[in-house]
Amino acid sequence: SRTEYYPDVLWGQIVAEVSDGRANKVCRKAKEIYIKFPSYSKIIDWGIQLNQNSVNGKKLNCIVTFAEQKLRLQRLSWSGLADKALEEISSLQKKAMTSQQFEVDELMVNYLLQEGYVDQAQKTLAKYSESRKGDYDYLMLLGKTYSRSTEPLKGVEYYYQASKATNKTSLASAALFQSGFLSYFVQDY
Repeated sequence: SRTEYYPDVLWGQIVAEVSDGRANKVCRKAKEIYIKFPSYSKIIDWGIQLNQNSVNGKKLNCIVTFAEQKLRLQRLSWSGLADKALEEISSLQKKAMTSQQFEVDELMVNYLLQEGYVDQAQKTLAKYSESRKGDYDYLMLLGKTYSRSTEPLKGVEYYYQASKATNKTSLASAALFQSGFLSYFVQDY
């Protein structure tokens, strides 16, 4: 069972692995602390690009996936470091290639929704209304956004559209569940 001391233990292992030059073990442990404990005091100054961070002056050459960055940002917000999360999302926005822009904007929309800025989230998504109108991820994000707005019935519709936009049964089922749940939730008795 993990305890409150786990980040300290993990950090100690990372420092030992770095000094021993074991890159593969360093990366596995560095990713874990980077994703699961972003508010840990010894890594609080780390940025979103794990390969740009260092341990005892030695740069980590560890690559993280977009999904891992997404988890880190979520945990930063949950631990009360929403400003740092916004700073890291802004950093990604500046470096994002055109092909990555939607994924980075997806991070921004999730951040905005978490912080209660539904109108700004809708504006961020508006630029994709034509280019992504049949895209499952886009429609699910619209559903989520509108479910938190003053127009939740639009959220129901977007979730339903998302269910039709995918061939994967599990994704369609998840979208239909969201549509049905939101529909039930907003019923006027």
